[in-house]
Amino acid sequence: MGLGAGVLALVWLGAYAVVEQVVVRLILHRRGLLPLPGQPFLHYATQCLFLRKVGGTYLFAHLSLQEYLAGMWPNPYRTDDLVDAKLPGL
Repeated sequence: MGLGAGVLALVWLGAYAVVEQVVVRLILHRRGLLPLPGQPFLHYATQCLFLRKVGGTYLFAHLSLQEYLAGMWPNPYRTDDLVDAKLPGL
């Protein structure tokens, strides 16, 4: 019984994560912040050297571009001290 309940819980949590991911993507698409499907957009950004693909993830090629784009929208939780603490001298 315990093993079955554990498997059921994992399936439920996995299904929740998939649904959450789909809902977030749809909300971002409706607000005009993310094209659907996203893979061609990410591939194009990689070709333009804005991003680089590392395994199954994408990273910004330049920290300054990431900081500029992050600063375009107000974020009450952002502190510039965190950037300085992680990358001293930049």
